Amino acid sequence: MKNKYKMTTLFLATALALSCGTKDIIPVVDLNTEYSIVDGDTVKTRIEKDFNKVKNYKYLKSNSIVLGDTLVMYKEIKLHDRPLKKPDLSKLKNDLIPELNGKSLRYVAIGGSISAGYRDGGYFNEGIMTSFPNLVARQMGIEKFEQPLFEPSDYNGFGRIVRTEFNPSGGPAPKFKRSTNNLGILGVSGDKLIPKKIKKSRFEIDNWASPNISLHGFNFPMTEIGSYHDRMDFEVDMIMLDEYTKQKMDIFTMEFCDNVFYNASVSGISPFDNGRPGGTEPPLLTLLKIYEKEGRKGCIANIPDPGGFPYFNFITKSQLKKGLGGLYLDWISDRINEEEYRVLPSARMDSIASPKVHMSMKKAPNYALTSLTNLTYYTDQYNSNIVSFAKATRYPVVDLKSLYAKILGGKYITEDGVRIDPSYPNGNFFSVDGIYPTALGQAVIANEFIKTLNAYYQLEVPLVPTKAYLNQK
Repeated sequence: MKNKYKMTTLFLATALALSCGTKDIIPVVDLNTEYSIVDGDTVKTRIEKDFNKVKNYKYLKSNSIVLGDTLVMYKEIKLHDRPLKKPDLSKLKNDLIPELNGKSLRYVAIGGSISAGYRDGGYFNEGIMTSFPNLVARQMGIEKFEQPLFEPSDYNGFGRIVRTEFNPSGGPAPKFKRSTNNLGILGVSGDKLIPKKIKKSRFEIDNWASPNISLHGFNFPMTEIGSYHDRMDFEVDMIMLDEYTKQKMDIFTMEFCDNVFYNASVSGISPFDNGRPGGTEPPLLTLLKIYEKEGRKGCIANIPDPGGFPYFNFITKSQLKKGLGGLYLDWISDRINEEEYRVLPSARMDSIASPKVHMSMKKAPNYALTSLTNLTYYTDQYNSNIVSFAKATRYPVVDLKSLYAKILGGKYITEDGVRIDPSYPNGNFFSVDGIYPTALGQAVIANEFIKTLNAYYQLEVPLVPTKAYLNQK
């Protein structure tokens, strides 16, 4: 980098306090930035010099072991070529909503991290652009599918991680560094991350997926969901269910895999409670009933069993037991010897499993374990409800559970001849976080949605050419 230009940006706490509707001025951490121009290139790399002030806030924390910061340079996003001929989607057109009459087909995606394109522990433009809803829209011939992209100069969004060989503990879990440049972050106010706002109205956005969303929060204000939705122009205390209801569309897709990946598997929260006291039915069923009544076509996905995901196998029980030696025998006999448990790869558990860390330095194990029984229970509960709700409202179910089972079995080959490898870290399906899919994985999932829609609504939408994403991580 030959030329460097430094600029310090000061954020006014008063302005942010007023925008939050509070009488007190909340101090805001300002982000000093350094601009570096790579000679010969046109993309500026903005280094967030004071990133260490915000990186430990909860919305930037990942479930991975992050040991430092790094730069992730801008990379042009390459999508596959659109089909030469647009498919006939007239069967999907909604005639019951007046606002849609005479307009192009509108597709809205509702869901969690997979629908949002979350991968590599973060939410950023490359992932958003290669999310399965965007690929599905492309195959449908939809010219304008608006996504909540960050500004080009903020292409790394927030949370993005990359693998590193730096491993001071010598533990078995993979180690990462987090991107510290070109982020979509203003700063931190109190205990809340302040993201940069999307310049489009929320009614212009078609991909309504939000990373780490939970059905448990369907009846709660959008402002409680976190920094992903805080980027939009929500009204005060806007309820998620109300906002999803207001979105007018011809066709939708739904996917809420985060309920088991994080929420149910760790906290034990049921994804099908009735929300606030006095609720009469699960809010997801309420939403599907409204969509059916208003003539919206669509589908909803079940969820895969995550027990076989790389993340839940970063640290094995045998490694943990060997690392403990003769320490904490009661803990070992009560938990680690039970077949159903998987180790969650926290820094403490990684240190315990390390053969290089002296026994005197090893702290007592915390409860960073998850039960396969719980994972399977919540997966089965969710999928049973999905089948029931879908049947009651006459929507097809996208069988992601079976898809993932085939992929994890190592025998899945796409229609255009790509072998899908679930191994870690050199496979092609899971991104570096060990949970969410790569661009290729998103293409495979997109095709599962397309197959379901084609079969149920008698369409002929062509499948995504997965070979186009074979070399994209």
